[in-house]
Amino acid sequence: LPAVTYNAHESFVLKWGIELTGWTEARVVNPGDITSSVALGCLHTTLKSGDCYWHELTSAEWKLRKDD
Repeated sequence: LPAVTYNAHESFVLKWGIELTGWTEARVVNPGDITSSVALGCLHTTLKSGDCYWHELTSAEWKLRKDD
């Protein structure tokens, strides 16, 4: 299994073809780096509800991401 590199999310997406969908912060960061308890609580709720999840890109989506 690939190790998640939150601070290099786009590189992770390009390499593995999966991305986090529904992330509540402006950019994907290590949850340990979120300093606001409100923001962390919001992310926690979103993860528990399934509104934030790993999404496998289709071949077409992955190609578009790589071409950008």
